[in-house]
Amino acid sequence: MNGSVEAGKALQYCLDHGLTMACWRSPGGIIHLAVQHLPATSPSDLSALAKERNVFLAAPFSSSDGKVSVLRPDVVLSFGPGETSDPEVLRSSLFQGTDFSRTTAEPGLDRSSYCRLVERLKEAIRSGAAEKVVLSRTLGLALDGLSAADLFLDACTRNPDAFVCALQTPEHGLWLGASPERLLRAEDGRVEVDAIAGTLPGPIAPEDPLSWGPKERHEQDLVTRAVLDAFLTQGVEGMTIRGPEVLPAGPVHHLHTRFSGQLVDDALAGLVQALHPTPAVCGTPRGAAMDLIGRLEPSPRGLYAGYWGAWRWYGRTELMVNIRCLRIQKELAVLHVGGGITAESDPDSEWEETEQKARTWQVPISSLTIR
Repeated sequence: MNGSVEAGKALQYCLDHGLTMACWRSPGGIIHLAVQHLPATSPSDLSALAKERNVFLAAPFSSSDGKVSVLRPDVVLSFGPGETSDPEVLRSSLFQGTDFSRTTAEPGLDRSSYCRLVERLKEAIRSGAAEKVVLSRTLGLALDGLSAADLFLDACTRNPDAFVCALQTPEHGLWLGASPERLLRAEDGRVEVDAIAGTLPGPIAPEDPLSWGPKERHEQDLVTRAVLDAFLTQGVEGMTIRGPEVLPAGPVHHLHTRFSGQLVDDALAGLVQALHPTPAVCGTPRGAAMDLIGRLEPSPRGLYAGYWGAWRWYGRTELMVNIRCLRIQKELAVLHVGGGITAESDPDSEWEETEQKARTWQVPISSLTIR
């Protein structure tokens, strides 16, 4: 990748000096590094985002006040063909860093504990409390001196069709993700949304979406209906639907339906609010699923299953669902993985699904630390 060496050096400088920044690479795109002089990002209501331009957003899975973090960059560097960014601008005394050296151990669910929670959720679903609930867990991965900058560049190579992002702020810490799932993309009033759900290991996933099992197709149907409802309530016009198709995403494959349409007036923030969190990362009904997640999962999700991305970035908005992600705490990477639980779920299969998803980061971390 052209510019990857320079991008890696600039990203490493930001990490070493605790600068508030976002570094990302969209599928088929170049690497952008947006850095803010002051450490703290700005909390904002979604309704206020209509006035924002050329900023980077980070929203958690859930929050008590519904606010998102807005990173307003003072310096933007781009790395790729035809780009001439000078990383030396990062050495300005205007940049103020934060100490991210603290390491905090987070509890994780072992196989038996995870399977017991799956059974509890199945009982709740059979009783009518919800139709689907996404249950997640965490894994601690030793980094053994491995740099997040190296992991970022490696993820760009390994995952050409993913949105690869590193985000560092005092509010959230350092997160790294390689997500295959777009929440939405908007440009010139045209909006595109992905409905992605249902997971199978790549080697056994049928090429024909109609050949997938009823449990996976049911999950996909729930997400598709949720996106359709959001489009209808927000008055999106000229809607088109394509799919479902089979989407390869590293070690696993998903079912994928694409929505597109024309936004009415300035309804982008309202559409984001209507979409997040989708049944793919939360469940349905949304309120009941979020309540069960809050009561059963031992670790707060933070930015996992939230969304992040560039907002009205020179005319284009691209927000991604933050899955296949980890939080880096000094020498420890806390990896978040989850799966959708329905009445048809098999606990052992659900555990294996999270194991497959974890390989997105386990494999590169293992291979890079061995070198």
